[in-house]
Amino acid sequence: MLQFRRTFETEKLQLQELNKRLSQYLSRVKQLEQENAFLITEIRTIRQQRTVEGEHQHMAELRELRKTVGQLALEKLWREFQLVQALCCEESGVCKDIHGDMQGC
Repeated sequence: MLQFRRTFETEKLQLQELNKRLSQYLSRVKQLEQENAFLITEIRTIRQQRTVEGEHQHMAELRELRKTVGQLALEKLWREFQLVQALCCEESGVCKDIHGDMQGC
């Protein structure tokens, strides 16, 4: 009976030790799960900030490009206006010459 009692006590201590280790293991798993959840939240936040910042940067660049295109379009229109004005002056001069030649006839 003493042998049986000793074996029972030994097994009881082993089970207590195993339970303690299991409890520590489960506690560590829970801690790591919480850390992972926090990191996932942090990563999502950073990604959203990058997206927003990138969007603002792209919008600013787009505004600048539109401004440049607008300026270039105005410059092109101005050059075309000057060309048309020069052609009108030339045509007016030719018309005056023709009118003068016709009066001389």
